[in-house]
Amino acid sequence: MLAPVIVCNHISFMDGLFIFYVWNGSGISRSENGKMPVIGSLMHGTQSILIDRSSSESRKAGFNTIVKRAKLAYENPEFKQIELFPEGTTTNGTALVQFKVGAFAAGVPVQPIVLKYPNKYCDLTWPPNVSVGSTVLWMAVQFVNFMEAEFLPPYNPNEQEKADPQLYADNVRNYMAKASGLPTTEHSYDDCKLMFEASKLKLPENAVTSLQMEPINKIFNLSVEDAKLLLKEFAKYDNSREGKLTMNDFARLVNLPEDSQVVQDLFFNMDKDEDGLVSFKEYILGIAFWKAKTPAGLIKEAFDIFDTGHDGLISMDDVGLLLKNLFPKMTPADTEKFFGNLDKDSKGRISLEDFVACAQNHPHYVKIAQLMQKKQASQEEELL
Repeated sequence: MLAPVIVCNHISFMDGLFIFYVWNGSGISRSENGKMPVIGSLMHGTQSILIDRSSSESRKAGFNTIVKRAKLAYENPEFKQIELFPEGTTTNGTALVQFKVGAFAAGVPVQPIVLKYPNKYCDLTWPPNVSVGSTVLWMAVQFVNFMEAEFLPPYNPNEQEKADPQLYADNVRNYMAKASGLPTTEHSYDDCKLMFEASKLKLPENAVTSLQMEPINKIFNLSVEDAKLLLKEFAKYDNSREGKLTMNDFARLVNLPEDSQVVQDLFFNMDKDEDGLVSFKEYILGIAFWKAKTPAGLIKEAFDIFDTGHDGLISMDDVGLLLKNLFPKMTPADTEKFFGNLDKDSKGRISLEDFVACAQNHPHYVKIAQLMQKKQASQEEELL
């Protein structure tokens, strides 16, 4: 009996064409691929499941459809097999990244396939910044293009794996890695998204390769979309483009004087390896830890300190009064820029809701408020 689900590593757009040629099953792909010439028509003609990755509802519906179709194909061989690339993205083929659980959630047998492209001159890997057209052109100018496909014996899950899709996915990945001689890496599709974002921002690859978003998300509830926003902000102030911030870079990021206690406390707290620089890994983990450990009540206290007018809103005058007291060297232009970073909607006033949303990713706002509170307490003691 054929396994109802086919799982394969993902390297090139040629992978899907080859598997379709051999099995004529139904694929799973992002919705954008359904609009591609030829490939899109094949997807629609084979009743492939197209998922809008930007929509949580589409991802959930796609997951449920995969489970339903896999079970139907297992119970009735007349139904088309489901063909999936559980890595969720294309890679360079030198390792197997983490598998998503969709292919394994139904708890039915899977048919593993390992693909390799042993071409010497023509690289058939398909990263996001390489078009199908250019890859086809390179293939066309080769005398011959090679693909190796290794069909492994079907993998039948035990009861423990049926009850735990993640365990099932991990064991199948290890099975494929052992049979093919490929190593595994704990990087996931989200890590690849972050790497692609770093490439767009002209940051070096090693700026994000040491990060693994899955454990960060599980421990700190920080999504890859949050990480991309932090990366954009980080890159904006990384003058060296080496994926590290100097003290001066960091001061410009938080828009405060470099010699201020707030900047120095935050910088040295994030600089875990004490090399005088803050890497993106140190920066994002510092923000994630701050976001997870800071109670809402502390942020509310910080808001009340900024709200010198006590009207439930922070104005430019409120911020200017507080910053002038703490940082005499700050110019009106610096104050306006600082306020602008808080006032994302340019409304001229900042509500508690807006402040909380901003302060969760920017601990210096609360640090400033705490410093102001200490200074006020010190002044009161001197009067007594």
